[in-house]
Amino acid sequence: MKLADLAALAGVSTATVSRALAGHSSVNTRTGERIRALAREHDVRPNQLARNLRLKSTGAIGLVLPLGHARTQHLTDPFFLSLLGLLADLLVERGYDILLSRVIPDSDDWLARVVDHGRIDGLLLVGQSNQFAVIERVAQRYGPLVVWGAHRSGQQHLTVGSDNAAGGRLAAEHLIAQGRRRLMFVGDPAPPEFADRLAGFAAAANPASRSANSGG
Repeated sequence: MKLADLAALAGVSTATVSRALAGHSSVNTRTGERIRALAREHDVRPNQLARNLRLKSTGAIGLVLPLGHARTQHLTDPFFLSLLGLLADLLVERGYDILLSRVIPDSDDWLARVVDHGRIDGLLLVGQSNQFAVIERVAQRYGPLVVWGAHRSGQQHLTVGSDNAAGGRLAAEHLIAQGRRRLMFVGDPAPPEFADRLAGFAAAANPASRSANSGG
C-alpha cells in the first residue's frame, strides 16, 4: 500500500499522512493517532532514507575503534567487547541505531571520511591510539565527536575517560605492597592513555628509590 492509498482510507491528504508518520506537531493529535493506527494495520512503513533527508538526521551513532598503534588488536578482546557492549546498550535505550567500525588509519583523512559520509548523527571514538593530531583537526569542524581517552591541555576534542595516571600509580603501589622491588611497565607509551599510566607508575616507584623500567 502506498501513502496515497493510506491517505484515501484516512480521508486526508498524502502530505498529512507523511507528516503524521514523521510525528510532526502540525498534525492534530487524534488525526495523527488514527493515521498511524491505519499504517500499522496495513503495514505501511515510511521510507527511512527519505525521512532522514527530511529531518536531516540519520538516527545513528558511529562507534569507531582506531588502531594506529596496535593493528593486530581485535574487537574480540574482552575489554573492548565489554566497553562496546555498554555503549551499544545505552545508545539503543535512547533510540539510536549503531554503526560499528574497526579502523586501521592508513591515511590522514580516515576520520574525515567517517564523519563526512552522512550516515551518522555523531561519533564515539573508542580510544585515540596514535591519532591525536588527526582527531584534533577534524574536531575543529565536526562538533558531535566524543573520544574515550586521555585529555591534553588545550585540546579541541572532547574526551571522556578514567584517571590513567592514578591507575598506573595504584598498579605500582600494589606491586610494592607485595614486596616487589624491580618493577616493569609493559606497553607502548606513545598513546596518551598509556603515557599517563606510565607516569603514574613511575611516580609511585621512584620516591621509594625503586626502578621502574618501561618495556613495550
